[in-house]
Amino acid sequence: MLGRHVQADVRRALAGFPVVALLGPRQVGKTTLARALQRGLGAARTRYFDLESPADLAKLSDAEAYLDAQRGAAGRRRARGP
Repeated sequence: MLGRHVQADVRRALAGFPVVALLGPRQVGKTTLARALQRGLGAARTRYFDLESPADLAKLSDAEAYLDAQRGAAGRRRARGP
């Protein structure tokens, strides 16, 4: 099944990079793949952005600052425990 191969590719990419983008035409399964990966990896470890959402685009207007803040929040969660 193609989906399993793509999912494995994305997991490998996530192991080497802090951010992975799923880009492609509409209705090919990007959201389904992203949500499946999010369930498998845990919502606390992942972020999903819809680049057609004004709210998500606003978060990424200064992506470096947003991701740095998320990284800091994750560190604080680890220090406190689950």
